[in-house]
Amino acid sequence: MLATQLYRYTTTGDRELTTTSHQSITDAVSDAVSYYRYRGASLSSIDSYAGVRCSGLNAEKRNEALSHLHNSGVAEKRGTLWFLQPESFKVARGSAYSPDFQDMDFAIAFAVLGSGDDCDLRKLIGTFDFVVRTLPSFDELYGGINRLVAARLVKTKRHYFHATELASHLFLTAKQTAKNSMYDQLHAFTRLVLCPCCGAKLKRVTWRVQITEEKFSNALHDYRASWK
Repeated sequence: MLATQLYRYTTTGDRELTTTSHQSITDAVSDAVSYYRYRGASLSSIDSYAGVRCSGLNAEKRNEALSHLHNSGVAEKRGTLWFLQPESFKVARGSAYSPDFQDMDFAIAFAVLGSGDDCDLRKLIGTFDFVVRTLPSFDELYGGINRLVAARLVKTKRHYFHATELASHLFLTAKQTAKNSMYDQLHAFTRLVLCPCCGAKLKRVTWRVQITEEKFSNALHDYRASWK
């Protein structure tokens, strides 16, 4: 079995040489999806992770491996990213790439805060559009909602999204420190969420909120229809 030289970084920042045996392409791709389980795995991240752990990886073989993992109930594609399916996620072990907030997450939280108690998917999309003057992609909305739920800034009940006490507190603080401009308040809210001492903590994302692409498309269609 061939061996591959890999580098990892120690806690002191030093680069350390390690050695690992080549895996099968399917195993390497499966490990890549597992490693990115808190973030979602793009095709490029799968290629980067799996490419040094198996030989002969190319786009065709990677897609074949992903198709096999999907048919086996291990992984599934949501939007442009790949995720472990729920049962596989529950039993996943080993190192994982830590999640972090994405730029549009704060606008999504802001939209939930501004939508009131009856914030369903369609209303969320509309308020998001009002805040940032653009429509969210599926990846942005699906990932954003789940990261916000994981960080305890948003909670769900039935088909509605609600701001938590933490989100409301940070929003009120942002309003007190920012000017009257909505954009100034959004920027102040973003800074508070990211504050290491009083902001939100995002350690792991379990993808509890299941939004299908069909449901997203229907909500987007309904919102666009309201323009007429």
